[in-house]
Amino acid sequence: MTSSSISRRSALGVLGTGSALAFAGCASRVQPLSADASTSYRADYSGEVTFNSYDTSAGEYVRATRTQRAKNVPKPVKTAMMTEKSSAGLYSLFGFLGAAFTYGIMTNDFSPFKEITFVGGINGAEAFEESSVKELENMWFEDPKMTFTLKDPTPTQNGDVYTWAATTTFSTGNFVVYEGTAVDIPSEAKKDVHDGEFKARYNNGRWLLIDIPTNTDLSSSFGSAGNLSA
Repeated sequence: MTSSSISRRSALGVLGTGSALAFAGCASRVQPLSADASTSYRADYSGEVTFNSYDTSAGEYVRATRTQRAKNVPKPVKTAMMTEKSSAGLYSLFGFLGAAFTYGIMTNDFSPFKEITFVGGINGAEAFEESSVKELENMWFEDPKMTFTLKDPTPTQNGDVYTWAATTTFSTGNFVVYEGTAVDIPSEAKKDVHDGEFKARYNNGRWLLIDIPTNTDLSSSFGSAGNLSA
């Protein structure tokens, strides 16, 4: 599979939203902080990952309703910490990843993913083809959000690969609007939860994501895990 041919299904599956978007297909707030303020150096990073670096210049945020998608959604901004080879750096990267996906689903703009690199040197934004993004133009959730909860204080290291056990949670809110029709989401479909591991390698001044805690293997979706030098 080449970087230019990654499908929407693969890209969204990688980010853990398969069941939520499948339901939608069947149905006919934040404040800006300085670049590194959301991540402090500490001994224990376990718990839900937070991220607070956003561009709010678009104006006052307006929540989605059953008749219009959210407006002026704060856009996540890359922090300097994200490129640091430290637990704090990985933590910041995970926070940005969740924020970028949340922003993408809310706005249909996945450009923040250009700041994330997956296995094989794949730029995250390349995972969303123009034709694939168009599939999301007429669909929105009430309050979508992706979060990560780290299970351990710090990652473990095996050679040059860092592993961090985590849980991914994707929540949708109470309804989805698909092609103009608002549909209430049943309680069992409002949240998608996956346990797994983050795996990353630091190379050439950046973190390269090998795997994230979802039901999709990045190695099989984005290339060979053995080819991580890009």
